Amino acid sequence: MKYRTFYKNYFGFVLLLFLVVGCMNKNSASINSEKVIDSETMKKVLLDIHLAEAFSQSMKLDSSVTHLSIEEYYQQIFAIHGTNFEDFKKSFDYYTDLPDTLQLMYEEILNTLSKMESASMLETHK
Repeated sequence: MKYRTFYKNYFGFVLLLFLVVGCMNKNSASINSEKVIDSETMKKVLLDIHLAEAFSQSMKLDSSVTHLSIEEYYQQIFAIHGTNFEDFKKSFDYYTDLPDTLQLMYEEILNTLSKMESASMLETHK
């Protein structure tokens, strides 16, 4: 039950983010293509960021748990994927200018989250 509420809130957040990103209009001419994170890595970074944000939000409800700040989670995620905030921001701006590509990326991220939720539900019922 707790996981179901978590994932409903999380999917709502991801969809809202997707709508906001889809409505943004930026000029991609200033993007240095050498600094753009490849789409496969970007999907992994975005997935980890969304999971960290959802986890951080759920931990705020439990005052007995000491947790990292969201910025510390971001730094860990960037380190894991061999990037930094500046390159992530440039890449995010770049993919925002390619709405079809970004939509496909988020569809794959949502599919991954659905698989994770299914696996979690199976574990819960064992």
